[in-house]
Amino acid sequence: MNYLNLMLAILLQAVPFPFLAVLFIYFVRGMFIQNGPYCLILSLDYMTKS
Repeated sequence: MNYLNLMLAILLQAVPFPFLAVLFIYFVRGMFIQNGPYCLILSLDYMTKS
């Protein structure tokens, strides 16, 4: 959990918050349905197109 918090803190300084929030939600949701990488790719694809 400490590693995750550290990673989030670093990302928060480097990435705009709305982008990070959407990415994090997709990543967490993907982990629970065992489809993480696919959800991550989908969210990245969506963010670059909009």
